[in-house]
Amino acid sequence: MKDIALIDNDFIQHLTKVEYGDEEQWKDLIDRLFKALDYSLAFHELLYRNEVLDEGTSSIVKRRVLGLIKEEKVFIESISIIKKDTSKTEYYKIVFEEICNDILGKKPVDDIFKDWKRGKSLGEIHSLSMCVVCNYKLFLSDDDDSKKIRSFLKRKFVENSICVYNRDECLDMAIENGASFKRLEKRILKRSFSGDNG
Repeated sequence: MKDIALIDNDFIQHLTKVEYGDEEQWKDLIDRLFKALDYSLAFHELLYRNEVLDEGTSSIVKRRVLGLIKEEKVFIESISIIKKDTSKTEYYKIVFEEICNDILGKKPVDDIFKDWKRGKSLGEIHSLSMCVVCNYKLFLSDDDDSKKIRSFLKRKFVENSICVYNRDECLDMAIENGASFKRLEKRILKRSFSGDNG
């Protein structure tokens, strides 16, 4: 079984807004990118429910994300893998709170498994907490806060080496793994490209 990489909301929002040919051409482009990473790609369940499916998310993003899930290109990593184990649950809470204290000053919600606040980086915090507890090695995020959190985790939980890759680094990894992309494809996948409306 492949290692799991978690995907952040901003990362998938940008990819799903990319305009490239028709829908089949877009699917082929994303499929080639994801396959070359050689990871099983997943959304943290709470990020998926509270951000990806949020009422403010555009219909094209929702449609394309649901298509990726239906075609088993990505899946939802259930929070039950944490909650069914008491020691994992406690460790998750500790990691979550440590991250919150470092980047936010305090935990912004009372019940971390039920409450959600927009604009507090909860998607990144939950995803990276799951990476630590479940020993996942890769988190795909275009949010600069994710890099800051990763630096904090490296200082605090040195035994865990999580890579946080933005779209540029993800594309580089795919190419290193043997994927081939046309010049236009590379350009539209990069962070600097503004044609994704993101």
